[in-house]
Amino acid sequence: MPNAIPADAESTLPPAGRIDPRGMRFGAGISAILLVAGFLADARWIVPLVLLSLGTGAAFGMRYSIYGIVWKRLVPILERHIAFWGAAPRQAAADGGFASRDNLAEAKARGVQDMAFHKKGGLRIDDMARSRWVYRRLRNFRAGIEAGISCLKRAYGLGRCTWRGLDHFKAYVWSSVVAYNLALLARLRSA
Repeated sequence: MPNAIPADAESTLPPAGRIDPRGMRFGAGISAILLVAGFLADARWIVPLVLLSLGTGAAFGMRYSIYGIVWKRLVPILERHIAFWGAAPRQAAADGGFASRDNLAEAKARGVQDMAFHKKGGLRIDDMARSRWVYRRLRNFRAGIEAGISCLKRAYGLGRCTWRGLDHFKAYVWSSVVAYNLALLARLRSA
């Protein structure tokens, strides 16, 4: 199976977390654990706290909920990129939850020239990118990646991997991506 990642990548990269804490399942799991703990410990103050967090997250976005602490730091992601490739990307696009003045300043300080957040979060486009056209292109590039991931999850079985073990997981992902690309090539060829 082809691999674009260098063989020594694991030894040169800082360790990555095993769970994406921004994911909805993670937030729902933490909420459920807190609610059960509050029920078992008869700590009724936990219930309004969890409900307040869920309500603010639903109304204003996850970065304003209790779990929003993880949204605040774009720097570890950039540091991993710099450690792997030796330089910061010239342009980058990130989820709207990362949109903050601090993250923008950190990205610019590390050498990112144009930064696009999916939602602006109070930032001006002129501060993020050199032009509206560049900002729109970066935002749309990210949206295209999300669309491809969504298609892989919905139509090609990547919503859940049923094969066990890392090697089997890699083969599962690889076969799904190959099937997706073959279908895409067939559609493009017929057009």
